[in-house]
Order: sequence, then C-alpha cells, then structure tokens
Amino acid sequence: MTYLILRFSDLNLSDSQALFMGITWVILTIGFEFIAGHYAFGNSWEKLLADYNILNGRIWSLVLLIEFIAPLLSNFILRR
Repeated sequence: MTYLILRFSDLNLSDSQALFMGITWVILTIGFEFIAGHYAFGNSWEKLLADYNILNGRIWSLVLLIEFIAPLLSNFILRR
C-alpha cells in the first residue's frame, strides 16, 4: 500500500523524509491504539501493553516494524 501511495502521489522523498514518514505513522498508530483502546473501549493499560509481548506470540510489534520501514523500502524500489 505504501508503494502505491508513493508511486501515484509522485512524491520524491529523501531517505530521511521516508524514515520520518514511517516513524510518524508508527507514533500515530500507537497513540490511537492506546488512547482509543483505553478510553473508548475500556481496555486496561496492562492488556494494551500485553499486545507487544513477542515472547507470548503477539506479533503486533512486527506490524509496527513493517509500518516503520515500508516508506523507506518503497522509496528505494521507486528510485530503481
């Protein structure tokens, strides 16, 4: 999806801009998850934090990692 957004929007991002985009997406995702998860859906902070425990089979951290590197990787592919 990130590749398509960058390709059709005609953005020419530097590597630092692509990394900034990735970190911004991750921060917004985590912020939404914790704010909505706690205040709108009533989940405890412990339950929300448990989703980040990769040793218990929770892979949400990997999703965030992919979200972080996707703009840089897509930018690299588009420059080729």
